[in-house]
Amino acid sequence: MRKSCISILLIGILFCSCTKNENVYNITKNSKLLYSNNGRWQLSFVALNFVEQPLTISQRLFVKHYTSDGKFSDSDGLNGTWTLPSQDTLVENYINFSSGIAVTQKYKINTLSASQLNVTYVVSGAEITANYNAIP
Repeated sequence: MRKSCISILLIGILFCSCTKNENVYNITKNSKLLYSNNGRWQLSFVALNFVEQPLTISQRLFVKHYTSDGKFSDSDGLNGTWTLPSQDTLVENYINFSSGIAVTQKYKINTLSASQLNVTYVVSGAEITANYNAIP
């Protein structure tokens, strides 16, 4: 009985350690995808509460830029820092222009590849899905 319990405990520890390593690997992989190819992403699609919205001219030109040192900027002049606390969560921190208040914006990463970034986030109770294409 004692050997059986020890075996189960060792298997559990091995499983937990593998899961953690896989998560660290996926976070590192996703971080590199975010800033690879110059780290520039152009907005291509927006949905508000699951309804696609037509993009304005300025939205079609909107670009985000992520760097390997954890900084980001966008074509609206916003600058801040970014982190990936998990493989499917992107967090941006910046100072709001008009109020001067520190803002933390969390995004759920739906898709992240070398060519596409698709995220969902909530602003004032509205769910927004945004798709970005990598700019070579």
